[in-house]
Amino acid sequence: MDVDGSTRTAYLVLPTVLLAEIRMTTDMLDLAHATIVNSPDIRAWPATAAITQLELRATGVHVEFSKQDTWPDVTPPGWDGPLQFTLWLFLRIGLVWYGSGIIQFWRGLAESGGAVLDGRQVALNWLYGGAWGPMSGHQPSVGEPVGFMLSAGNARQGHDDHVVAERSNVVVVPWPASPQRFDFAGDVPLEPLPPPPDDDRPIPMPDAILARLDGLVGGLAAIQADVTKLHAHVDALFGVLNGVKAPSYHGTYANGVITLQPVARPSSR
Repeated sequence: MDVDGSTRTAYLVLPTVLLAEIRMTTDMLDLAHATIVNSPDIRAWPATAAITQLELRATGVHVEFSKQDTWPDVTPPGWDGPLQFTLWLFLRIGLVWYGSGIIQFWRGLAESGGAVLDGRQVALNWLYGGAWGPMSGHQPSVGEPVGFMLSAGNARQGHDDHVVAERSNVVVVPWPASPQRFDFAGDVPLEPLPPPPDDDRPIPMPDAILARLDGLVGGLAAIQADVTKLHAHVDALFGVLNGVKAPSYHGTYANGVITLQPVARPSSR
């Protein structure tokens, strides 16, 4: 074997192939911070497949992945025919990613899900009713980041029918205004999105809200000062009453000040 030739070439090529495979199966969002609704929690399943193409068409969703020919079929109870995989949808509602298995695919089905880019197709026909929690009735807006994942078998509406416990990586794309195809080649690294901030981290607020809050704090400080003055007047009042036994007083209060006027008592005869 030529040390300066073939051996060196093998050394250079092999890491490139391995790196491409690792990049292809990288999740573009952290599933550990995601909440699964209305589907089995398969976050711990190994990501053995890579989504290589996702196309949002006028007539449905088309997807291609690296294990399209090898994932086995499964026939759910009550079905006449088999399914191969489930398409998952991930939506970021507030600071949290929510995911659910939505669309079932059988082997050879080129697209499914209907006209996802028309009106409220996702809201009305993917996430209808309240079973999807915060995802229910949500229609992605143009530019909104939306995640997609595949899992072997049937994972729709809480069902868990599978032969192999495997999933694909999660890809995140901006929701398009018109039909669009997204390609995920092995030599293009997938950059994971940062996880949502922890609950105890401050949330940025608009300057107008901050200014109003500052004004409220200032107003509360002024009220506290007035209350302190009122306490001082009350203390002075009790001091007067403790030192004088007989006279009665008539008090008035205005602008935080108590004014005492002695009340003349009728003379006794």
